Amino acid sequence: PYSSFTFVFDAAAPQSWVTVPSSGSFKNTAPAALFTVSGTAQDVSGTSNVTAVEVAIQEKVSAKWFGGTSFTAGTTSFFPAVITPQAGYWDFEFTHPNLKGDDFGTGLRYLILSRATDDSGLVETPDAARASEFTYDLGVPTATFTYPPQASYRRAGQLTTLSGVAADAVSAVDKVDLAIQRLSDGLHWQDSDLAAPVGAGSWQAGGPYYMSLSTSAPGLPDWRY
Repeated sequence: PYSSFTFVFDAAAPQSWVTVPSSGSFKNTAPAALFTVSGTAQDVSGTSNVTAVEVAIQEKVSAKWFGGTSFTAGTTSFFPAVITPQAGYWDFEFTHPNLKGDDFGTGLRYLILSRATDDSGLVETPDAARASEFTYDLGVPTATFTYPPQASYRRAGQLTTLSGVAADAVSAVDKVDLAIQRLSDGLHWQDSDLAAPVGAGSWQAGGPYYMSLSTSAPGLPDWRY
């Protein structure tokens, strides 16, 4: 008599990718809200299942890692994520009860590593190409007028352009929202295209009507309408 069995030999470790927050992005979270990391994982050989994904987060300036209570660990500390099977891959999401928005410092850069394990016991070596490095930004941008000056006078036909400067201490300003009200009758200016203002429109009740002005024209940090 004899018996037989079959098995699958798997020599390739799984891989995982951090997708949120994306690498190179700017991120903020409400102070009391849990910070969330998500991504995907896959067994590149196609022969095994991903059984676990872990996440580690480092503050780059101090080179300290999140250790379960704060960014004070001197060595890499991985924590388990929740994995969800999909068609041919796995999603993962990571939160920690002690990792909230107010645990991050504005203007600081953070590195997020992930590592996956498959059911053959192979563990991924974290790779910077699949990691995420982002900047935490809680600073509020500002927008100021440069023309016309405050409390100045302009005669009819003289004022054809409104302009100003926008600034942010950490990240670039993407756009400025501008609304105009005529104080003599309380009406608001409504551009014919609020999303891409063209400078034509009419005075209407029921505002304000905010126009989205790009800072790429005439060029950051200036804005113009």
